[in-house]
Amino acid sequence: FVRPGEAVTYTFYVHNASDYAIQLTDIIFGTKNCRAKEGTNQDLVNNACNEIDLSITVGEDNAVTKTQNTSLDSAVVDHVLAAGAYETLSIVLSYERLTGGVDNSSVNGDFEVIFGDVKLTYSSSTTD
Repeated sequence: FVRPGEAVTYTFYVHNASDYAIQLTDIIFGTKNCRAKEGTNQDLVNNACNEIDLSITVGEDNAVTKTQNTSLDSAVVDHVLAAGAYETLSIVLSYERLTGGVDNSSVNGDFEVIFGDVKLTYSSSTTD
């Protein structure tokens, strides 16, 4: 990203290859780390890092969305993927503006953002 307000979306597909319906029970995020490259101020990177977020959306109908700083809501209880079915999995990486649109998250050089593993947990469903 060059400046706050930018985002990128990656879309994948989840396939339930089993003979049973499955229910999404959790989405777990790894730890976010931001590291300044040579010549870049780490304090500025830390400020910008607070404005970079990851969001996961599973499905289109009865979609479930979770960001790194939120917990899953009751929609998960009803989110079932039928045997043999596919659904979308969208990952959005965004560089947001601070509250009020004030941009004090600019950085003086390159840095890297590392999100740990993201894990989707499913269990057998009692619903078909």
